[in-house]
Amino acid sequence: MILPSSLVVTWRARSEAPASLDQVQELLHTWVSRRALDDILVDVADYRHVPQGPGLFVIGHHANYQLRVDQDTWEFSCQQKARTEGDPDPLRSVFERSVLACHRLETDLKAKGLFDPTRVRIGSYDRRFWDLTERPLSVLSASIEARLGPLLLSAPRLEIVTGGAAPALAVSWTAPRSFDELTQRIAELASTRSEALRA
Repeated sequence: MILPSSLVVTWRARSEAPASLDQVQELLHTWVSRRALDDILVDVADYRHVPQGPGLFVIGHHANYQLRVDQDTWEFSCQQKARTEGDPDPLRSVFERSVLACHRLETDLKAKGLFDPTRVRIGSYDRRFWDLTERPLSVLSASIEARLGPLLLSAPRLEIVTGGAAPALAVSWTAPRSFDELTQRIAELASTRSEALRA
């Protein structure tokens, strides 16, 4: 099944932001210098002066990370940048990367529960996929159900999101219910995959 490139996973805050974006910008710079994520982070760019722009933007090797304000609410996104050669599951890779980055942001801000860990938006800016794929939302929906269902321990509920820069799907689930649980589940599945490769 062909997936779009440049997959974007976006988490939305459900409570009031605990810090100013100036403070967060300083924090993101420490992510770069301390290699805080499992990615090669290069720089932090500030696009807050651009109307409807990307806000704070962390440039990475495997993905770019973005924190912006939409209607006074924070949104944190992870956008797939370069597919790793031989990555059999790019959708799950970018989803897991987004979970770990969002969890790290909440932890560093001492703001557990800032983002809703049971609802996310998944889309893509890949124009070729939307223009050339027959029933592209059905393709993306089937991939989300097949690839993320085992991680989420439940069949995800899907809703079409309109009005953004590109079509997307709102994905929600009942469990896991926290980023701690999600990161633990990611670690469990990674361990299972490693054991299977060694066997």
